[in-house]
Amino acid sequence: MEVIVVAALAVQTLGTYLIWPSRWNIPAHLGLGFCVTAYFIPGLATHIWDSFGPQTNALYADINITGALALVGGLFVGRSLPLFDRASRRLLRLYDSAAVTARSVRRTQLLGLIGVAGMAAAYRIMGFVPMFAKDPLAAKQFKDQYFAPYHRADYLFRGSFSILIAVIPLLLVIWWLRRGRPQPLALAASAVGLITMSLARQSSAMGVLTFLGILGAKSKRGTWLFIFICAVIYPIGSAAYLLLGLLTGRVAFGSVYNMSSLANIVSSGAPDIHDQLTFLSGFSRLNTFTYGKTMFGGLIPGNYMWNPSVWTLTYNNVGAGISHLVSGGLRFTTALWGYCNFGWVGVLIIPFFSGVISGSLVRAMRHLPLDESIFASAFVMLLYMTLGGQLSDFFMLSIHNIPSIACALFLCFGLPRLYRRDPSSPLQEAAQAGP
Repeated sequence: MEVIVVAALAVQTLGTYLIWPSRWNIPAHLGLGFCVTAYFIPGLATHIWDSFGPQTNALYADINITGALALVGGLFVGRSLPLFDRASRRLLRLYDSAAVTARSVRRTQLLGLIGVAGMAAAYRIMGFVPMFAKDPLAAKQFKDQYFAPYHRADYLFRGSFSILIAVIPLLLVIWWLRRGRPQPLALAASAVGLITMSLARQSSAMGVLTFLGILGAKSKRGTWLFIFICAVIYPIGSAAYLLLGLLTGRVAFGSVYNMSSLANIVSSGAPDIHDQLTFLSGFSRLNTFTYGKTMFGGLIPGNYMWNPSVWTLTYNNVGAGISHLVSGGLRFTTALWGYCNFGWVGVLIIPFFSGVISGSLVRAMRHLPLDESIFASAFVMLLYMTLGGQLSDFFMLSIHNIPSIACALFLCFGLPRLYRRDPSSPLQEAAQAGP
């Protein structure tokens, strides 16, 4: 039974493989590394299920198996719906220009510079850097004594963080294609360093991994190598705090790990199944469904009580303060979010419509000549992973995704005023020429 449940969890992350088994399905390749760490190792190589009662395990299994089937159904429906075909045709114009245009490079480097300067300024205003703080894990989540200093720079920090996540792979692609110029590499390295100092493990590696995925997509061998790298890097990243503690001698970094086995060490760093089962064992006794409030709560600034990151910690006492809780919230599957919102109806409709959107996005991506230009495809992939990812996760909207989505739209389409006033733009020339 555990194998079936773990497969259902993985399908909710890797489902697009069923309709797009492509070298360019980079989000799914990255998701495979996540599944190895958060689902395969904890669910199949540890005794995590023994820590919970049979009723909780059975409910968890039913929710995720049902949701996974609904999501798969939505994927196959969505791949036949032209919801995003018009946007795909517009993106085709990116491939009509030269592989690297001066304007695209300038825009990307400008955003990278803004993000680096903003992140450095935010650290300066806060007066601390999480990696070097006295209590690094509390500082990472901006809890306890770190909340007030963080609050002074929260918009600057989150905005700069989001911009850097978006532009790192593009900066690396520019450097790769123009290896005689060190500026893009210097900006990318600075961005990775600043994000790493925030102790955001996945975000620290995401930009570099996306870049490697874009390079690897040029060949089958490169893709398989990239998938292998993801399957190795993610478990190592899960144990990153432990490794950092061993290197620095700071015990606080290793306090969250179960040292009984290698599998338990990895599982401690990505406790998704454990957290979800713990949550469900309490939530199932209350069934205080949110009826869509958490779908939009993430758009409200601050620790709004219906923000998913807040509500998952306070579902049994909605509105309680969380400044003392050293956690950024719990990470749920699509099916579990459906259950939290609308019960069993939500388990069916939210994964289904998420699948429909994902399927239609994949349909649009398959219409693009991704192999023709690494540079253009890097911009397309950025839009797919930011705006497309948020559309697929419509049940968990977040204000923190807005800067990266805005960057992706600006870099792919520019500003409408620019197109009207600057006929020398390669994209404008293509638009005037027609399809």
